[in-house]
Amino acid sequence: MSYFQLVLTLVLSSTTGLSWQLYNLDKDTSLRGIAAVDEKVCWVGGSNSVLAKTIDGGSSWKYFDLVDVPDAEFRDIQAFGPDTAIVMSAGEGDKSKIYKTTDGGATWRVVLENEYPKGFFNGIAFWNDQEGILTGDPVEGKLFIMTTKDGGESWQRVTDLPEIVAGEYGFAASGSHITVLGDHVWVGTGGSVARIFHSADRGVFWVVTGSPILQGAASQGIFSMAFSDTGMGVAVGGDYTDEAIPGDKNVIYSQDKGNSWTVYKGQKLPFRSAIRFVNDVILVSGPSGSEYSLDKGHSWMKINGQGFHTLDVATHGVVWAAGSGGRIGKMIIDK
Repeated sequence: MSYFQLVLTLVLSSTTGLSWQLYNLDKDTSLRGIAAVDEKVCWVGGSNSVLAKTIDGGSSWKYFDLVDVPDAEFRDIQAFGPDTAIVMSAGEGDKSKIYKTTDGGATWRVVLENEYPKGFFNGIAFWNDQEGILTGDPVEGKLFIMTTKDGGESWQRVTDLPEIVAGEYGFAASGSHITVLGDHVWVGTGGSVARIFHSADRGVFWVVTGSPILQGAASQGIFSMAFSDTGMGVAVGGDYTDEAIPGDKNVIYSQDKGNSWTVYKGQKLPFRSAIRFVNDVILVSGPSGSEYSLDKGHSWMKINGQGFHTLDVATHGVVWAAGSGGRIGKMIIDK
């Protein structure tokens, strides 16, 4: 483990007023896992086995050496403060694991290891510090879903699920193709079709709904979803092989807790891999940039500067973001 200082850069947006505070890790990594605790504490994870945490708002970061494998992909993180965190690694077979620490990262335990050769973990989400859910690529004709009721110490597979379509799977791109709110959980898919799997009872009973987002190819589908307390949901994605080209089917919305979905009329966004509600603001980001909306997604304003793979919202409107090249961003949206 080591501490290192980061150079802080302020990127001001002349058109929107929003700005990212940018930090860069001194590691060669593409960051796709993030857990924002508050303005001071944030965990990030990515390629090349990079996992780090700040407890001083991003001024310094501590690295953690979880595994001896140099190419582990840490794609999702759930944190419950500066001491307890659950980290998901992605990859075929035993490359997909769940790790847990309760002492700030001083020690780690493997609490779950994928036992299916073609299995591939995609994301995790938690309702509270005890109840959580894991998703993965299809196994035996159904999405791979497991739940925990003891803070990740043990996991039980959910098998009473709708059938998957051939060529349908999830994307482990930002840790947010799965999202929870209240007793609900939604899981977005892509590939041959892009659908939303929805449970209103914390993963016991499931229904599936089609979506109008861009789909049909291996690189297309839903990459991130978010829901507000009003029941409105927004999903983003597109085609990650055309990440900078705006498309009119890259963002969709629901007004009924995900039971039906609609494409925004007249709105075009490039491929986006992360979306979050921040108070009354909707924030999206992807490799080519970030935008925000003040009118529930019917219009978007660009935030100048580089984009990110993943976003997470902490308390009091604090947003953390992470992306390629070890890039990390932070902003506060108090609207």
